Amino acid sequence: MFLSMWTGYFADLTLVDALKKLAGAGFKYAELASLAYFQKGPKNNEKIYKIKNLCDKLGIKLHQVHGHFGTYIEKSTCAWEKRFAVCKEEIKISSNLGIGIIVSHPLCLERDINPKQRNSVDYYQYLMKENISFYKKLIPLLEKYNVKIAIENMLSSFNCFYSAEELLEIIDSLKSEHFGICMDTSHLQGSGQNLSRFILKAGKQLIATHISDNLAGKNLDLHLMPAFANNNDGWVDWFPVREALEKSGYNGSFNLEIPGEGMICTPLVIRERKVKYAYEYLTEFLEHKF
Repeated sequence: MFLSMWTGYFADLTLVDALKKLAGAGFKYAELASLAYFQKGPKNNEKIYKIKNLCDKLGIKLHQVHGHFGTYIEKSTCAWEKRFAVCKEEIKISSNLGIGIIVSHPLCLERDINPKQRNSVDYYQYLMKENISFYKKLIPLLEKYNVKIAIENMLSSFNCFYSAEELLEIIDSLKSEHFGICMDTSHLQGSGQNLSRFILKAGKQLIATHISDNLAGKNLDLHLMPAFANNNDGWVDWFPVREALEKSGYNGSFNLEIPGEGMICTPLVIRERKVKYAYEYLTEFLEHKF
């Protein structure tokens, strides 16, 4: 298991400067917050080469990327095809960057769905069918470019896909080694889920993480640095989480995704110090030094 940081922590900087800041704080691995920097066009290959070359010089590895944030199933065929086209492009760019994992939000509710309908068994089955259909279309491209999709658990306010069982149902139906699970601890904690149980239930299908702290069962999405606060107050108890990850044989990233730490509103000099401190204390945590 290795420590990683999401580039969106320095969202107000260029990607080049964000990577320099993370490397300067000690990080050897990073998750790209998005692929927005890489646009279609003749200069796209130049951008990919530039970032890969920079990472080599900095000694930092881009190991995963957060994919398209479109979360809702839209009723129009046009919207569906547009999202599919975005995903195809992300797979190609990720492969060219040497990134093996794309984190993906599952397709969830239509924006105008009736509250009574959204909680029905029929609607859940509809959502499951739509997700399986969507991801299945991506399998040939994932195989061609040797990239995996890690489907992320959502906050319970989305009314779907916040348990390991739901994500496993999608993955089992796809029958492809190119899919797995991304565990978002803030989403789990905010939904009142047991993090250790989620990890052990996900088992070998857990291939990525979004690590952050949150209050339990409040349907909040705080995404703070691991606080090691009194878990009786609702904060994450990180020691059972570490134990469950090790027991499950997880060997991927302990990847910080922490927009709640004031990506833009917190002065840069403070964020620089906080991220360096996070690298130091979490490295020691993962090495069992406390």
